[in-house]
Amino acid sequence: DVRHGLEEIFSDIEDYSSQCRFSDCTHRSEPGCKIQENLLNGNLSAERWQRYVSLQKENEWGKLKSPPVKK
Repeated sequence: DVRHGLEEIFSDIEDYSSQCRFSDCTHRSEPGCKIQENLLNGNLSAERWQRYVSLQKENEWGKLKSPPVKK
């Protein structure tokens, strides 16, 4: 599953995300966002973050475009 692969490849981002103050954090402007904190302090590069966001969107788009699997 693509989601599982992204979680493994971007485990640092998954870890930062799990530390956000709010469980529904969008990682844009919420106080206590660990993604934004790590972007600002240089622990997470903007390029890596954008790659992650792009792949997440691509994965979601693929799910929407794929026909349901018949069993």
